[in-house]
Amino acid sequence: MKTLLIIGDPKGTHSMSALKKYNPQNIWVWENDSRHIYTINQIDARINVTRDLQELVDKDMKFVYGIGNPPYSDRSNIKNSNKSPDLDSKFFLQMMEICENVSLIIRSKHFTNSKSTFRRRLFSSGKVESIKSLPKNTFSTVQNTETCIVTWSSSHFGPTKIEYADGQIVEKNLTKDCLVKLDNPDFIDEVPDNLSHRWCRGKLTRSNFIEGNYSIIEVIGKEETPQTVKIKDGQTTFGKNMYGVIMNHAAEWGGLGKIMVKPYELPISNSIILLTTDTEDEAVILRDYLNSDEIKDLIKKNMPSFHPTKDLFRKIKDPLLK
Repeated sequence: MKTLLIIGDPKGTHSMSALKKYNPQNIWVWENDSRHIYTINQIDARINVTRDLQELVDKDMKFVYGIGNPPYSDRSNIKNSNKSPDLDSKFFLQMMEICENVSLIIRSKHFTNSKSTFRRRLFSSGKVESIKSLPKNTFSTVQNTETCIVTWSSSHFGPTKIEYADGQIVEKNLTKDCLVKLDNPDFIDEVPDNLSHRWCRGKLTRSNFIEGNYSIIEVIGKEETPQTVKIKDGQTTFGKNMYGVIMNHAAEWGGLGKIMVKPYELPISNSIILLTTDTEDEAVILRDYLNSDEIKDLIKKNMPSFHPTKDLFRKIKDPLLK
């Protein structure tokens, strides 16, 4: 019996196509928006709709195929949290439990993260048939997010077909230690004597600022000096009396944005990345190094998002080490 699980079908497009090959009672759709559920019910009321994929896992239901474009992250609590928990990886892992074959559109950022447990589990399964890069304009409403189609099969054994953004196709035996960046076939984990040991990030989030008389670097801003605000004394001292260069945590796609020498005496907010140095002169050297054409090109090839993470600086040699 052919059974199909669809993750996310807001316009009912997948459901209508599925009805050409499947009996409606053998089609299951995950949706959590009442309007989308209504649309699917109007297409055929016999299609099964669920709001809770974990319920299908708990019931040990099995499907031949699982397809879709799941939500990428949970942004429902974004005002009260620095992080929006991943959802696309969670959906993929759940579908691996109940589907013989899975093909989902997910963010490719998981495959550049050396600490991603999802990447390790997926790659070490040995059952990834293919990873295909999608053009950046595939989804007009999604910006600064690289996506790909990942196809996994419980019956697959052997190398994974990886299709990069430039059309290059490589077959590779993936392991838990492999990293993949779909616009850079030569992507590596790290270089010796890299800059990662200098990386740190402010602790206090801007949403938790309490007005006061204590100056803190809030963001880089558009001026020649960083943008500061006054907060309550004692809220944070992180970054105070430290040399280095600073940049915004929300930088730009494929680049670090504006880089500044940090004012020594000021602490930094959670919106600021700091690369520490021992002196102001070293900070000037590091700033100029990061602004050089050679390093800008290296960053463009190795930066998987618009955040200058510690992982990124593992790939950049430290010019201050003797």
